[in-house]
Amino acid sequence: MSTKGWKPPFGSPEFRTYLEIAINSSKSRREAARKLGYKDPKTITYHMGRMGIDRPTEWDRRPWVSPARWKWLPEVLIPGTTERNWVAGLTQGETCIQSKYVNRTDTTYLVLDTSMADSQPIFRLADYVGLRRSTKPVKNHHWKPAWRVEISGLRAFRVLKEITPYLVGEKKREAERAIEFFDPFGNRRGCHRNSDVWPTIDFPSRTKRRGSNMNHSQDRARRDKGESKDKGDR
Repeated sequence: MSTKGWKPPFGSPEFRTYLEIAINSSKSRREAARKLGYKDPKTITYHMGRMGIDRPTEWDRRPWVSPARWKWLPEVLIPGTTERNWVAGLTQGETCIQSKYVNRTDTTYLVLDTSMADSQPIFRLADYVGLRRSTKPVKNHHWKPAWRVEISGLRAFRVLKEITPYLVGEKKREAERAIEFFDPFGNRRGCHRNSDVWPTIDFPSRTKRRGSNMNHSQDRARRDKGESKDKGDR
């Protein structure tokens, strides 16, 4: 389909047919946008939502990704049972299992985000999963600077598969949901927020911001302490 020539106006019956032909004959949202002459692929998503057009399953496939592209990454990242137990223990208490959307590729990636004030566990985790150690901590709101490891994509997917048997409770269910939701490369086409992958109704313990409740509790405690001191001075 050429972008030149007559184009039916938006909202007309002819436009829907025109749009569906472009979508069904394209391998991706970006290709459909090019066919219709749109610069931003999100315009296609907008029209599909307004008109109730389903996303083609073809768009969620990744035929251009060859296993050879990932040959540098070992099939098994954490071979030892002791090491897997250790990583699972750290993940159970300190890791956030999240989704991260990248607009440029219109893809959502699986992310395992771990941060601590103590650098040594973070260094050991990086060693176990084959990542470089952090060279400096990052700012952490009103808390002490934190050392951080972010595992994403295929590496995150393989790490989860290896440690899930050692997890318990809701964290284990989060991991199982991630393995079910993301493809074997640790990603999925389109924009999928955390609440899409792990609905609050099924995962009530998940919070929007890590440590937010603790921050609010500490702020409240400081205010109460200040009020008590003011009353004593009176």
